[in-house]
Amino acid sequence: MERRLWICIVVSFLGLLSAALAFGAEFKRIKLSEIDCFTSGKCTYPRTPAFSLGLTAFLVLIIAHAIINAAAGCNFRNKLCSAPIAFCALFSWLMSALASILLLAGSLVNDRHTMAVLDYEVVEPWIFAKGAMLGLVSVIAGVVYYLTISSIKQMNQMVTPVNVDNHGNIAMAQPQVPAQIAQP
Repeated sequence: MERRLWICIVVSFLGLLSAALAFGAEFKRIKLSEIDCFTSGKCTYPRTPAFSLGLTAFLVLIIAHAIINAAAGCNFRNKLCSAPIAFCALFSWLMSALASILLLAGSLVNDRHTMAVLDYEVVEPWIFAKGAMLGLVSVIAGVVYYLTISSIKQMNQMVTPVNVDNHGNIAMAQPQVPAQIAQP
């Protein structure tokens, strides 16, 4: 029980940390008014903390998913893994992938760079916030998956009989082979 509690606490903390970093990146992202355009036809993006915050949020989210999947396991061929449990795991992975795409896309556009005037763009508003929310949903689904699969494993361990005969699974009876009759 203690191991399950610590894993849930650590993964939940990492999910909240990832969301906080992503919301911080949202408020520090480059706005259209911050882009400097010159007569030479080039636009320069300023350096903001949104790049680092978004990238760190992505890495923390990946670490949270690595922990939860290493602890729960990913064997869908197992008889323990019913359809709702598999759905929860796949939903968690899907939301994590979408959150990662949003966080990385927002981070890459917020890196300092120069572009032509006709090609310049800013990050869509709320892209980091959407990534934060999807990341939280993915962590919650991952924790539900982990708690469900670990409780099923624990119940199966309590029901499974333990070898109490202390013979190491070696048969200790006399063989029941019919005696052969000798022919004259």
